[in-house]
Amino acid sequence: MKQIIIILILMAVCGVASAQTQIHLAWENNGEVITDAVAESDGTDLVPVVDAGVARSLRESYKPVSLVCTFTADELKAIGQDVVTFEVKWYYYMSTRRTFMGVNTVDVDPNKADKDGFVKMVCTKTNPRAGWWEVQIRNKTTDQLVSFAKKTSFSILLK
Repeated sequence: MKQIIIILILMAVCGVASAQTQIHLAWENNGEVITDAVAESDGTDLVPVVDAGVARSLRESYKPVSLVCTFTADELKAIGQDVVTFEVKWYYYMSTRRTFMGVNTVDVDPNKADKDGFVKMVCTKTNPRAGWWEVQIRNKTTDQLVSFAKKTSFSILLK
């Protein structure tokens, strides 16, 4: 009897693990793709905007940085909605204090997959500044945080 219970528990655990959305996460900075691990350790250099008007201003302006999440289309379709909505919250660290810097809402159509069956969710942060940034992604359709590599928040060092 104990063996049957153990087998049933293992089957349930395997079913829960396979039900979680499998994603790939990366950052993009001016065409350069930065993996999540490199973003947290080495970071990336911000690319200044070259504009005569901006050059005269006291504050330097940088090109946008994007967070790119790649989901499997099948798993997004399994949610059962025509559009899956994600909420991306941006936080900035000044010393040890975390400051909320805004929220973006991104709609993803699971039916618009590439030839390999993947759908990309891209969220861009305009006017970034140097320092540590943290992002949390919540699937508003299912009201769950998106996790990747057992993490529910993703950081990047912008230099």
